[in-house]
Amino acid sequence: MAPGRWVVLVLFGCLAVLSFLLQFRHTLYNWKLVPGRQAGNTTRSVSIRAGETPRGHVKLGVNTTGTRHAEEQHVKVGGVKDITDVSRTHPSSTPRCPAQKSFVFIKVHKAGSHNTACILQRFVWTNNLTIVLPQNPDTSVLRSPDLTYVKPPLYPPYDVMLHHLRYNRPQMSNLMQKNAFFIAILRYPLSHLKSAINYFHVDKRLGLRKENPLEDFLTDPKHFLGTMAHKTRNWQAYMMGIPPWYSGNEKMARARIQELGKEFDHVMILEYYDESLLLLKRKLCWKLKDILYDRQVRNYRSYSYKNAEIPKKLRENHHRSSDLDYMLYDYFNRTVWREIVEGQSLTFSPLLRSGTMAKLGTTGLVFIATLAGVLWCVHGQLEAGTLFSQWKHEHNRRYRTADEETARFATFQDNLLKIDKLNAEYSGTKFAINQFADLSEEEFRSKILMRPRPPPQHPKERYLRDDGEVKDLPEAYNWVDHGAVTPIKDQGSAGSCWAFSTIENLEGQWFLTKHPLTNLSVEQVVDCDDNTDPKTGNADCGVFGGWPYLAFQYIKRAGGIEKEEDYPYCSGLGGEKGTCFPCPAPAYNASMCGPAVSYCNETESCGFRLNKSKFIPGLQVTDWAAIDTNETTVAVQLMKIGPLSVALNAVLLQFYHRGVFEPHHCDPKSLDHAVLLTGWGMEKTIFGEKKPYWIIKNSWGKKWGMDGYFFIKRGVGMCGINTQVATAILQKT
Repeated sequence: MAPGRWVVLVLFGCLAVLSFLLQFRHTLYNWKLVPGRQAGNTTRSVSIRAGETPRGHVKLGVNTTGTRHAEEQHVKVGGVKDITDVSRTHPSSTPRCPAQKSFVFIKVHKAGSHNTACILQRFVWTNNLTIVLPQNPDTSVLRSPDLTYVKPPLYPPYDVMLHHLRYNRPQMSNLMQKNAFFIAILRYPLSHLKSAINYFHVDKRLGLRKENPLEDFLTDPKHFLGTMAHKTRNWQAYMMGIPPWYSGNEKMARARIQELGKEFDHVMILEYYDESLLLLKRKLCWKLKDILYDRQVRNYRSYSYKNAEIPKKLRENHHRSSDLDYMLYDYFNRTVWREIVEGQSLTFSPLLRSGTMAKLGTTGLVFIATLAGVLWCVHGQLEAGTLFSQWKHEHNRRYRTADEETARFATFQDNLLKIDKLNAEYSGTKFAINQFADLSEEEFRSKILMRPRPPPQHPKERYLRDDGEVKDLPEAYNWVDHGAVTPIKDQGSAGSCWAFSTIENLEGQWFLTKHPLTNLSVEQVVDCDDNTDPKTGNADCGVFGGWPYLAFQYIKRAGGIEKEEDYPYCSGLGGEKGTCFPCPAPAYNASMCGPAVSYCNETESCGFRLNKSKFIPGLQVTDWAAIDTNETTVAVQLMKIGPLSVALNAVLLQFYHRGVFEPHHCDPKSLDHAVLLTGWGMEKTIFGEKKPYWIIKNSWGKKWGMDGYFFIKRGVGMCGINTQVATAILQKT
């Protein structure tokens, strides 16, 4: 044979071998979910030995959150071709304990369980485990408390059980290894209901209004109990094996939930998925590569009511209707956060602080571990400071030197751990990262809050009397709903909250005298008010703090107030809006306020900017009044008068995000922040406890708290919120 032909044959042979090896490699590292032989119309073989490749197998790649069905393709995690690459590029240290290889996963419907199931399926495949599934899981499991399993050639005990199935410990234990690890996942009940209504077309089946079927349903949930009840009422509790008739019996329900806490080894919370996943990894003694997943959402569902704000009354209806789900969620949510705090020295802190996770990255692979609601990102060879960089970009934060940035990053990390501990300590309040994340507590006090002072005592004649006109107060009331409150403002990095509290009270008073709601000038008060109170030692000190009761007196003396558009706020602002450097007020009292600012611009000060010809006609402050510390009296006057100026100790509000604020330690005699009281409400916990709260408008921007607002416990003088309640009195027009 001619030499040229040998060369051609060798080349073709090499290509054939290479093609075979690539195909073999591609097949080997894909997961296989294998339908068994059909037995009639109702039975199927469901025990699968990983590694089998029968005809018609379905290949699964690394899954994405929310993917509904197995796709017949190899889904790759951006550049990582297979599990071998993951292993090589993510060389997790070997756990000190043996990996847990027997587990049961209760795949709760519409709780984000599919992603977890695929992570577990991947582990089944790579470790050659047996898996058993229920017969007709989407029908019989939901309609009957009994599960029927088909016993194929591979007999019990099995290694793994996972699917949409109802928890039944005795029956499941009979099929599984003795040391089987029990896992489940839960979702916040209201979000769960939204998803169920959309996914199962509940709106069409129940004849709900298309524009907002959720509100239509929640108006009277009991009306729909006879139809699709299992999909709209306590569905998660049902899947967890809690009898539906436990609803309404708090004692029995709580007892059963506590038993579940002992029976389940780990219950994940969808809202804190990555925290839950890291805890699961630690408990199972798995490696980091075992829980990696693609975060790209490929099955995002958009519907009109997905992010809709649900009125409080309708939320309460859902609490009553799905009481078991709320009790269940609250119990295991607390459990997750307790485990995070207890285990952070073992798992979270060293991993994050040492930069170990940052070194595990490979180009395109994303693993995000959320700690206390804060995302730590590992992407490529980027350092752990990626999150810090993203935060700086979002908040337009720049530092003068590299040393300053290093120090801020250290503070940033400390604050993440602080948020962690706060979330674990206060179950009714959520704390999260915000614009103050690079400030230490001391800096937050000095830059954002006022100098702490005790609440001043005013003469008796200064206090409004409760004439008893309002006898029966409603359970909830909010002046925001009546149009008496202007949009949220941001004081920036200045201690000017007292001026915002003053002006926002004035805005409400002006509106309630039948005038259009108008944004008034905060900067005028900051720049021009130099009032003092020698008896108490209090003074209005511009960007260093002040008191609304003194500011009311200044506005009375000045003869009026300009609009915000004519004398805009600038003292604490930066970035695109720029900032200003006004000089202190004309009679600034340095002995009471401390040294004035070292640099100022005369043209940006009161003497140059104030224009009395632009005072709002008819808006005249004739006096001011204080309100007694009795919080029932405060509520009465709030409802009669309008939004009120109040002050409190606000140190622990630095990272507040949502919920009722009720810190264990808060000095009511050390006031350092002034805000606006707009209303009150009543929160009913899942355990039946009633928690009254005040609704407070803050001046830290819309990104802080609940769109700029916060709730604080009512009736106990929390943080001194009742000690300095005041209002302006306007001339009647």
